[in-house]
Amino acid sequence: MRTSEAFRTSPSHPISLSTRVIKDMLKDVNYQREAGLLQELFNSPSSQSTPVFSQAQIDFLTPQISLALSQATPEEFVDFSCLGQKSGEATLKGSLAIFSPHIFFIAIETSKDSSGAPYVLPSQRNTFREFASIGFANPNDIVAISTVRGLIVPPHHAHWIAINYENLIS
Repeated sequence: MRTSEAFRTSPSHPISLSTRVIKDMLKDVNYQREAGLLQELFNSPSSQSTPVFSQAQIDFLTPQISLALSQATPEEFVDFSCLGQKSGEATLKGSLAIFSPHIFFIAIETSKDSSGAPYVLPSQRNTFREFASIGFANPNDIVAISTVRGLIVPPHHAHWIAINYENLIS
């Protein structure tokens, strides 16, 4: 855990969040690889989605995230780190925070997805090459950027997403 000046609204920490809800959120966070302009000119447009977290990473991180959220203060991010899914992959690092009423904010700080495609923030997309962004299995659960910016200054060095997890707790 670490304190941060990025919060515009204090997170709802400490909070008790079930391991089932955390697992359900982590398993649905994904990388969305999309072709750049050159690939689309010569190939049919395509988009691929792959999970950010392997099942082993989810099993490893879930109880630790649950415990950390129950101990974090309203000024702290919960940081996590685990080995890549395959040999030679970068370590998966990130931070998360919970905001009222049901917003799960997660930032992923690795430099490449499991396929090796570089992560590029939407405003930095180079239309000529393949890029990856972060998404969620149910797009309706993604919190609007304007709402997120009212809660936190999103990090420029990481891909992030905010998820409304209300449907997962019922």
